[in-house]
Amino acid sequence: MHTGRQHVKDVAFLKQMPRALLLQIGINLRIVIFIAGDIIMKLNTIGDCFYFIHKGTVAIYSESGKEVCHLEDGDIALVMKHRLCKAFAVAVTNCELFQLDRADFESSVASYPTVYEDIKKIATDRLERTQV
Repeated sequence: MHTGRQHVKDVAFLKQMPRALLLQIGINLRIVIFIAGDIIMKLNTIGDCFYFIHKGTVAIYSESGKEVCHLEDGDIALVMKHRLCKAFAVAVTNCELFQLDRADFESSVASYPTVYEDIKKIATDRLERTQV
């Protein structure tokens, strides 16, 4: 398995983060591959990680099965802590994603409360969009 440290700078959202935080996150990233049609996040499961899309396209579907949006290179797929996933994600194309365990992320951003709040807002906004 490869690490994502050398690719962290390629993810648009991560480019905004302080360099020290990027280095810390990069150490914990793992590259995972999904083939077109693979389920990436399942409905009604509790998330313990989230993904940064390095290459490929991922479709997000609401609980009702309606396609809500597509995520592509540089986008993030977040799962709220202690909540069931109310959407599911499927690889539309072959995808290369960076996976980051929630515990690793939380320990990394502990010293960066504004970064944590920004990410929480993205997750909340996306959650609201999937309530279709």
